[in-house]
Amino acid sequence: IPIAICVSGCSSLNPIIAELEHRFLFLSSPLLRAKETCQIIKEHLGYQKEEIIIRDQLIEREFGEADGLKITDTVYERILNDDYQGMEKSTIIRKRAYDEM
Repeated sequence: IPIAICVSGCSSLNPIIAELEHRFLFLSSPLLRAKETCQIIKEHLGYQKEEIIIRDQLIEREFGEADGLKITDTVYERILNDDYQGMEKSTIIRKRAYDEM
């Protein structure tokens, strides 16, 4: 794509972006620390009345045997390869993420 077309197309979105700039949807996992963090961010941005929407699918990954391990190169590689008993598979995490979009 020629740069001129991209710049022209992007600049035509400026009015839409400006209108959407201050509209936020606040989503959180059901975990307390996630909800508290979302609340802090929401208040920092000046949004007091907006609801925080709790989404179970946003919960962190289950690491099974890897839970609590110090992350070494070997542990990291095994996590990347879904190589721990009881660990939530990457395909399931991707599906959860896509389902939330």
